Amino acid sequence: MEIKETLYRYALEHLNDLHDGDEVFESVCHEIVKYSLPDYHFVKPSGGNGPRDGGRDGFDANKNCRMACATRKDYEKKLDEEIGKCKQENELFFFSNQKIPETQKITLEEKYKSKIKLRIFSWADLAESITKIPNTLELKKVRI
Repeated sequence: MEIKETLYRYALEHLNDLHDGDEVFESVCHEIVKYSLPDYHFVKPSGGNGPRDGGRDGFDANKNCRMACATRKDYEKKLDEEIGKCKQENELFFFSNQKIPETQKITLEEKYKSKIKLRIFSWADLAESITKIPNTLELKKVRI
C-alpha cells in the first residue's frame, strides 16, 4: 500500500472527528464517483448536504439508483435505514468511511438482494479510488 493511500484512509476514517465531517464526506464521495463510476451521473439534492438533503445524498434518474454516504460507526443500522428509504430505486450505492471487511460487504449485499441491488464501498475502497483519480487535486473543490 502506498503512503498516499494510507493518508487517504486515515483522513476518511477521521472525518467523524469534524463538526461537518458528514458534509465533507458526501462531497468527497461525489468527486470519487465522477471518476470511479463514469456511467453514473448522481445529482446532489437541492436541499444541501448532510441532514438537509431530504434523505438522499445523490440520485441518478436515468439508472434509477441512489447513493448514500455515511460516517456513522453503526454502518449496518444506517444501511438498513437507507434500504428502507429506497421505494422506487433499483440500486443503492452505500459509501461508508468505516472499515467494512469484504466478507461483511458480501454478506450484506446478499442479505438485501431480494429488495435492491446493493454496492458497498468502505473507507479502504474509497482511499484506493482516490489514488486512481488522474489529478487528485480535483478533490481541492471539496471544502474542508
